[in-house]
Amino acid sequence: MVLERKDKMLLIMKKLKILVFIFIMWPLLCSSEELNKIVAKVNNSVITLKDVEEYAKSISLDKTYPHDYKKIVERLIEEKLIIQLAKKDNIKIDEDWVKDRLERLISAYNSYEEFERYLAKEGLSVAKVKERIRESFLIRKAVEKYINSKIEISPIEITNYYNEHIEDFISPLRYICWIAKSNKKDFLEKLADAIKKDGINKVVDGNKEIFFKIDSEGEGLKDEVREVIEKMKDSEFEIKEIEGAYYLIYLVKVIPEHKRFLNEVKEEIYKKLWEEKFSKKFSQWVEKLKKQFMVKIYTP
Repeated sequence: MVLERKDKMLLIMKKLKILVFIFIMWPLLCSSEELNKIVAKVNNSVITLKDVEEYAKSISLDKTYPHDYKKIVERLIEEKLIIQLAKKDNIKIDEDWVKDRLERLISAYNSYEEFERYLAKEGLSVAKVKERIRESFLIRKAVEKYINSKIEISPIEITNYYNEHIEDFISPLRYICWIAKSNKKDFLEKLADAIKKDGINKVVDGNKEIFFKIDSEGEGLKDEVREVIEKMKDSEFEIKEIEGAYYLIYLVKVIPEHKRFLNEVKEEIYKKLWEEKFSKKFSQWVEKLKKQFMVKIYTP
């Protein structure tokens, strides 16, 4: 009877241990299962919730926000599509490029060991990072081949854009001035006398610790300072008391509102047109790839 009772107790204890183990480990098991949940497929290549989480960390987004979650999944699908196309087209990976990029990452840390510790903390490895760098190389080369090389911006396009958006190239009125601040008015008066005698540049060079230069449209200036400047002409100065302190205000020049010429802004226009064309071509290209490759998105 005693042995039978003892066997029953051992059985009960064993069951309790199993229950305790399940109770403790269940959240971890669920977490692991959840992270391995497939959220999308590109051909036979899968994108898991863990991939989304890792990507979210890398771009400081939060997967719990629906907009960001959808954005990340779409981006990962795009990358899978491009990588698979690059491999299909036999784009070769430049291992020297991969090595260089890895060394740049490592150089941001005090030592290689510190770099490894950081990766371990983030659940990554050097091999995983190198794989990611190789993939970024394939993506870059494929984009250069299929998008960048096909974008052309002609001089007439730049000229037409300039003429059609001339209001975007009007520079507002600007004030350029030197300002010195002091609690002693007589000190600033001595500086003013020196400016009359030697010029502003020499006085500024000898008193760099108290002079600061302003190049502003006026919004960033104190109202009292702006009111003084608006009444001045180029190369004039005035000492003004503002909020218990004295300011020596020297107006270098006023640059009136003016239209910027085409040759001043053509690089700016080129960049804008290039980005617009790239965005359009890239979107069209990705949509075409989605029809060529099997893409399936699962509801989270």
